[in-house]
Parts: sequence; C-alpha cells; structure tokens
Amino acid sequence: MMKILICSILFFLLFQRFNAQEKIELKFDGLYQTKCVFEKDEIEGTNYFIRFYPNGNVIEVGTGCDATPQDLESWFNLNSKDISIGNYKLKNKKISFQTKSIAGEVNYKGKILDENTIVLKSHSLINGNRDRHNYYFVK
Repeated sequence: MMKILICSILFFLLFQRFNAQEKIELKFDGLYQTKCVFEKDEIEGTNYFIRFYPNGNVIEVGTGCDATPQDLESWFNLNSKDISIGNYKLKNKKISFQTKSIAGEVNYKGKILDENTIVLKSHSLINGNRDRHNYYFVK
C-alpha cells in the first residue's frame, strides 16, 4: 500500500512539472530581438526584432546593430508600411508564421525555449537565405 502511495505521489509531481513546462507562453508587453548578426564578409551587422500580439498578429524588422528597442518605439507597430506582417500559430512550445512585406515573404518555424527566449529557423522566399537565430525578450 505504501509503495502505491509513494508511486502515485511521484507520478503526480512529475506530471505537474511536465505540465508546468508546457505552459511557457509568448510575451506581448515587449519584443524579441537577436544579438547582432554578421553575414559573410559584412562589416555592419543586423539586429532582428519581432513583436507578437495576443490576436495572432506578428511583425518583424531588421535594423542596424546600433538600434535599440526604444529607437523602434514610434514606428514598429501594425500600421507601419516598413515592416513585415503575418499571423503566428502556437501549439504548446512550437511556433510558426510567415511574414510579408513589399519585398516578399519569409517563413519561420521554431519553439519557445524558456520564458525569455525563442529559437527560430527562417527561410526567405525573397533571396533563398536560411537562418537560425535566438530571439531574446526585451520589455
């Protein structure tokens, strides 16, 4: 009887831990950004910024590495014509979306690693580039 009780408690605790890990969610009160990315033979790098909205919208833009989230504040929104816009799908920790801009489309797939980090693979339909970056949350 004691073994059954101990096993039941252990199972319950493991289930609770597993369940808590699956509930990691996107944050909407800020944005996610990469560290400065340098392509081959590039002198200046690029920071990529993504913002998710509770209604399923997502926006993305690349800027010079000296840009900060505060620099984007006045124009990085759903009404801007200079950004890529799309809709994301989220299932447990997995996320996917496609953004569109006047230049073309980019596909993204990835997962939420923890409460402040998302890893995304991208495939540009504009130039064929494929990348993988970690995005870090900034409030």
